Amino acid sequence: MSQIDQGKKVLFICSHNSARSQMAEGLLQRLYGDLYEAHSAGLEPSSVNPYAIEVMGEIGIDISTRCSKSVDEFLGIRFDYVVTVCDQAREACPFFHGGEKHLHKGFEDPAEFSGTEGQTLTVFRRVRDEIKSWIEETFGGERVQMDWNTPQGVLRRGMSLERDGYNFYTQAAARASGERGKAMFLDLAAQEEDHLRLLLAEYQALEEGRGWLPYEEAMQADFPLEPANPELPGDEPLEPMPVFTPGREISLEGDIAALEFGMETERISRELYAQAAQTADDPQARQAYEFLTGQEEKHYRLLQNTHEYLTQNQTWWDSEELPFFTG
Repeated sequence: MSQIDQGKKVLFICSHNSARSQMAEGLLQRLYGDLYEAHSAGLEPSSVNPYAIEVMGEIGIDISTRCSKSVDEFLGIRFDYVVTVCDQAREACPFFHGGEKHLHKGFEDPAEFSGTEGQTLTVFRRVRDEIKSWIEETFGGERVQMDWNTPQGVLRRGMSLERDGYNFYTQAAARASGERGKAMFLDLAAQEEDHLRLLLAEYQALEEGRGWLPYEEAMQADFPLEPANPELPGDEPLEPMPVFTPGREISLEGDIAALEFGMETERISRELYAQAAQTADDPQARQAYEFLTGQEEKHYRLLQNTHEYLTQNQTWWDSEELPFFTG
């Protein structure tokens, strides 16, 4: 049973607002952002730990643009729940003014671990997953579970894939070793955003009882959308999503690994949409899924051709060699 009522404002506090509280804020926002407004702060703010940024990025949550904040910044703001995630924070602010209720769940400070880079990442991943499990247990409540076989369930699964695809391609663009690769990845990211808008518009139309929209109309739907961290309805899909961990050094080998990951995610998306098209009863639904299936197939061919070229030539193509990649 959840300790939390729905529709509440939550503040996570730890020592430095560097790792644990940052991860908790990001996880609550991703998992239950439609129900809760998440914030985080520290007693002695420092900077966001790069390992925390990396392990959160592995599960599609970008906290790279965040900064550490002091609890003083939130004085005078009313929070329904103040959650301390380390013992020091619990001892220092047991009665944070502005908190209606207080919860405490201490987690190991992964920043204090001393070891190799691989060992450190393992510790950060474990703490991340422990925080995620606790948030699901505490904040998940008794929400009605989505039936993933319904039209809304299929659309919701697609939303997660397109959102994660957008984040992956923007990340790949930022780390591409050539300008041609950067442009290609950014174009793919833009198309993932278009697909996400289509899926959200169709989902909303079904929820409102308007039925399926023509997919062209759905892609032109006018509503605010933050593709890197959109407010998506319901829960995240239960099946594990592929995870891409880029190399620390920008290199052609990193580009090739990104292309291989991209092909895998496009294959998964294609299978989802192709199966949905086969079982759809509504003609508008079938057309939307067939359009998305064709898009994923096109992306896969582009990535496959590029992968073959880079592997054989060990360089990105020049401007005169581009045309065949669009096929």
